[in-house]
Amino acid sequence: MQGDPVHERLFKHNGIDAVVQALQTYSDPDTIALGYSAGGTALWRAVQAGMSLKGLFCISSTRLRELVSVAPYSHTYFGSEDAHRPHDLWLKKAPSRYSIFKGASHNFYDGSCDQLAYEYRQTIADDIAQFHAQRP
Repeated sequence: MQGDPVHERLFKHNGIDAVVQALQTYSDPDTIALGYSAGGTALWRAVQAGMSLKGLFCISSTRLRELVSVAPYSHTYFGSEDAHRPHDLWLKKAPSRYSIFKGASHNFYDGSCDQLAYEYRQTIADDIAQFHAQRP
């Protein structure tokens, strides 16, 4: 399930609450979590509800714009062409760090063979590796 049906279930029928509850069972202060779109929002909410993580990386999680900052290190990524990405004030306050990829839409991570999309995905992988190396 993806796209509109998953968002309908998660955000209009309170499915996100069940996901957050399930995620909390994986709480581990040595874990680095990576979430895409609604998955990033679910992880962020789980951290707000008490889930312990070393770091959180969220990609195209546009609904974060409705949430406040979290305690662990957080890095968010958005496409500059994503109409629903959080506004600049939120980006400056909520995540520890953020990246905006020029010319990218919401689904820049979707597996396209486009060279620019590949470079953006590689940047994210490098950021996570660097974070992990700095905080073993």
